[in-house]
Amino acid sequence: MVPPAVQAVADEVIPAPIKPVSTNPVDALRHTMGTSKPVASFKSIPAQINEILQGKLAGTPLEKRNIHLTESASEGVVVQVGLNQYPGIDAVPDEEVRNLIRSAVAEWEKRNR
Repeated sequence: MVPPAVQAVADEVIPAPIKPVSTNPVDALRHTMGTSKPVASFKSIPAQINEILQGKLAGTPLEKRNIHLTESASEGVVVQVGLNQYPGIDAVPDEEVRNLIRSAVAEWEKRNR
């Protein structure tokens, strides 16, 4: 026979470890809504056009020139070509680069009608 004090310890329920709670409001909302899908992030129009541009650049000689579109609060769209930055498409001196960016803009407009 097991002494009562030993039996009480043996019968004691050991709680599961407690997980720390996230203080991220997005995680809290996701948990509340019962979904584990990631929340979609917002991309600015220049960022969306830049994605199209990168697709158009892939596999071309221009790909090596490090051409990107970014957004500046003070200058609007900024075109980066290598180490140079230009305030807008029209400021880019290379006509081939300008035309490629314009074709990416046209593609974005077509997709978002």
